[in-house]
Amino acid sequence: MLSGNYGVDVNLLDAALQSGQSSVAVQLRPDQAKKPGQKPGQSPDQIQKIDAIIAKAKAWMDDQQAEDGSWSFELEADVTIPAEYILLNHFLGTVDDEIEAKLAEYIRRTQGSHGGWP
Repeated sequence: MLSGNYGVDVNLLDAALQSGQSSVAVQLRPDQAKKPGQKPGQSPDQIQKIDAIIAKAKAWMDDQQAEDGSWSFELEADVTIPAEYILLNHFLGTVDDEIEAKLAEYIRRTQGSHGGWP
């Protein structure tokens, strides 16, 4: 069972995944489907791959879900904290060049090939 507020109707998604239909896309956007399970511009092979990925992701989420329906994961910090620390020190006028250089190197090192950060 899926639960939570994710900007999508997770009950509809859950029902679609468990229905055995050939595609979740048809159930979520039936107005755009040409054939059962096929959105315009998608081949049946693409739809099968998408369905397999969704099923795999759902199975993983089901495995991670606690008995009370919640999920709990280790907190993974991103570069927000070091970036804000640098900004705060500049705002306060308490810049430590050595620490800032290390933080800046960390921020650059964690930047993804897409240009953003995790």
